[in-house]
Amino acid sequence: MSSLSNLFHNYTDLMTITLEQVEQRAVNLDDQIDQDNTVPPQVGGGVVVHRGIMRGKGTVVTVKSRIVSGEGATTMQNTLHETYIWSFLRHRNIHPLLGFVTTFEKSAVSIVSEYKTQWNAHDYVQEHPVYPASLLLGVARALHYLHDYPSGPIFHGDIRGKNVLVTDHGSALLTSFSCSSFHHHSSDRMFSPSLLGAKRWIAPEGIEEKGITAKGDVWAFAMTVLELFTRKTPFEDIESDKGLMVRILMAKPDRPSCMRDEWWDLCTPCWEFEPELRPSMINLVKKIEKIIASSQNPQDRDGNGNGNRDNQVLISQSMDEMPGTTQVMSDFLNATPMLNYSALPIGVSF
Repeated sequence: MSSLSNLFHNYTDLMTITLEQVEQRAVNLDDQIDQDNTVPPQVGGGVVVHRGIMRGKGTVVTVKSRIVSGEGATTMQNTLHETYIWSFLRHRNIHPLLGFVTTFEKSAVSIVSEYKTQWNAHDYVQEHPVYPASLLLGVARALHYLHDYPSGPIFHGDIRGKNVLVTDHGSALLTSFSCSSFHHHSSDRMFSPSLLGAKRWIAPEGIEEKGITAKGDVWAFAMTVLELFTRKTPFEDIESDKGLMVRILMAKPDRPSCMRDEWWDLCTPCWEFEPELRPSMINLVKKIEKIIASSQNPQDRDGNGNGNRDNQVLISQSMDEMPGTTQVMSDFLNATPMLNYSALPIGVSF
């Protein structure tokens, strides 16, 4: 196993989450969901996803379980960790948790989400040649909310296009909290994951095993900006872990020809090798809002000439006040294990 691969197994929970703690915060949906046997379960990346229907409402949901292997306790803890942190969050750009069940998979807790969209941002920009500014503004706002969370900062730990849902209205919903860290101030407890985020978006200090931080999220956010503008996975030409490690530690990403000055100028400070030199998410939110507000000719902002509707939407969004806690939207996507990048037809990405 390579040095980078070893890294993804070296993090352990500083505070173990119990099922009882999860039950205090998230809704137990046992006996409220029937399995839809007309749709076969999807399996991949150590996860099995069923389609279900909520009794009495007819709402279609997805039920995601991690496959219990020889390290069953670790598998269970990963699910409880994700469910617990996610249960705190209420924001219009974060995909909310519906609840959990214990009846779909033997000896497993499963995360329940309403089935609503089949698109994540990475796949969405492949099929829709859109100017992605509105999506990036939504992600930036969600990250600012996490980093400034009143009970203590939450660091996402796995920012990338696969972990951003795109609604039918073109709004971004940040999802997947299996790699997240939460410092709960009132109890002075640190909830840290046993998983770390996807390799190609990781900051240099992540490779050096310095943990999950706000500045690491900032680096990954800029990598996501690059991903959505280029419509490519970062460093896709590098196949080996060793080569990827060397490239990340060597220099900032190369500038693509498709990225305009204002976006490149936004990204480059995010890739400073000294984390304290990187901007905060609120700083990035304001910069993106400024870029959007100054977009007078949407045709100029989309090399394919398809930016008009998107820019009208995002210019309107940029005039809103910074969102705080908002009414929960009734949809949610499962967590995304770090080593698999395929999207499932059921609308859940691994």
